[in-house]
Amino acid sequence: MNAISRGDGQKGENWLEKVKAIPAIPNVLPGSTANLVLQGELFLMVNDHHQQTQGGINARSKVAGMMMRHPRTAQLEQLGLFVWAWPDGPPTMAERVQQLAAMGFTLPQQYSQPVTTLAEVEQWRAAWYSGPLPFVTDGVVIHQGQEPQGRYWQAKPNDWAAAWKYPPVQQVARVTDVEFAIGRTGKIAVMLRLDPVRMDDKWIRRVNVGSLALWQKGDIVPGDHIAISLMGHGIPHLKQVVWREVTRATPIAPKPEDYHALSCFTLQPGCRQQFLARLVWLSSSNGLNITGLNKAGWQVLVDQGLVNNLLDWLELTPEQLSAVPSLGAKRAQALYQQFRLARRQPFERWPIALGVPISPSQSATLQNWSQLQQMTLAQWQELAGMGAQKARKVQEFLQHPTFLALVQTLQQHHISGFETVPDRAEPLGDAFAN
Repeated sequence: MNAISRGDGQKGENWLEKVKAIPAIPNVLPGSTANLVLQGELFLMVNDHHQQTQGGINARSKVAGMMMRHPRTAQLEQLGLFVWAWPDGPPTMAERVQQLAAMGFTLPQQYSQPVTTLAEVEQWRAAWYSGPLPFVTDGVVIHQGQEPQGRYWQAKPNDWAAAWKYPPVQQVARVTDVEFAIGRTGKIAVMLRLDPVRMDDKWIRRVNVGSLALWQKGDIVPGDHIAISLMGHGIPHLKQVVWREVTRATPIAPKPEDYHALSCFTLQPGCRQQFLARLVWLSSSNGLNITGLNKAGWQVLVDQGLVNNLLDWLELTPEQLSAVPSLGAKRAQALYQQFRLARRQPFERWPIALGVPISPSQSATLQNWSQLQQMTLAQWQELAGMGAQKARKVQEFLQHPTFLALVQTLQQHHISGFETVPDRAEPLGDAFAN
């Protein structure tokens, strides 16, 4: 017997011991076959929950918290299981829910209704949205009466079932500030700060607008009132401006032409955000995998004047790191060791860490800097997923003076794959043979 979480769709966690502590899940399944696979949803049991008026009550997070705690707790008794799939079960839905009920899983039969028209679906959706239920819901799922055999199931949305979510909760909020975030590649995103409003079971204090162009099109300034709704996973979404401030003071936005894939490799005026984003990417698992160093850590090093260039950290000493007030001797030593490990990363990680616009699979085919320098546009396009436009961008990046300065620094530090190859000295011989 096994109880496994969904995980990433391919691999999950073993939840068997905790599932045994949930009284709503029967320990014995009468009439079941030797090999029985069921899929379902753990939920928080509640009394007469009205989704339309009460919202999500943070139920999903509460369940996740109970299952993530290491020791078994009495709170697990508050959980139930709704079985929503039985691969290789009986051929029809009616048979499946009937046999599930006989095993002790009664909810699928109680809350599944046969429908043949859209009007019937709408009727049940409205009834369950406004009426009392023993669990929190976010919509209904329409299943075909018959499903394919289990060997055809995949860890992704299928074509024999469709979810119809309830209308998103909507609220009006006042904009208090407009913030601009500049990413690693120079893209500018806009975030609106709001007077806090409660939606469903969350307090919403900001909402993402998207690109600078979308914000300019919406013409949103502090003082405006906007309509927001909660989309998938409770993410706030801007709907529209419902009322505009009479006295309008438009914030000064960054200029798009100042920021691009080759800007802000050093700390210059106006470059702090993009520069920090580059550092965070460099130390991430996508780059050199410098563990224990996040954005806040880089900010400390930058504020102390220790990192003004993307590769300044290569020259930091244990004494310099230990002198940083917020680090402490132990953390400083650990960070120094991480920097030493980063220096030894294979060559294929360095181009991506430095921002060269190539994928890990493309970088894996590269052996050293000399090879990159000599590759033609045609050779770049031979790599999987590399079109003509992308190849030109890669070459432009590799030939840019700012990037070449980074390469020179790596050569000075003898980083693997960037070593300079000395010119071969040919021996002089006799000009004429005797």
